[in-house]
Amino acid sequence: MGLPPEEKEIALIPLKKQSILNYDSEIVLDCRFKWHEYAILREWNAYAIPTEQQRAAAINLFTRIRDYIRGPIGKPLTINSGARTSEYVAYLRRQGIKAATKGAHLEWAGVDLRAPDGMSNAEFWKFCHAVWPGRMENLSATPHHVHLDTRQWGNRVRFNP
Repeated sequence: MGLPPEEKEIALIPLKKQSILNYDSEIVLDCRFKWHEYAILREWNAYAIPTEQQRAAAINLFTRIRDYIRGPIGKPLTINSGARTSEYVAYLRRQGIKAATKGAHLEWAGVDLRAPDGMSNAEFWKFCHAVWPGRMENLSATPHHVHLDTRQWGNRVRFNP
């Protein structure tokens, strides 16, 4: 699906052009997540362009995922949904998807991860719940992925969207 006509003025990098970031580089050393995995706006076949603040937030997020989740679990992880723009959220909402209008994805401080091979989503959520000192959506709200974010870091917030 291409970019909707009403959204053509949004500053996005088409998938074939990579002028702002090296989208093929790792976000954080030894985290094994690349910028193209996080910044992709799948429905539009384009990448979001981060501000410096958003880039810093993503680096913080993935440093913590490396240290608290990816390293200890020792298994490859897959991003289900990463960075978003306000225009992309509006588009998703028009499609009937309940994307948060003020969520951590907009700040590049949140990510939805799929359970690694060999683990159910419930097992993965329980693992993350035990070790993640940031925000997480409750398992009942996210039966097919685990939402992690770094807002309110250290408070171990669990919430329903």
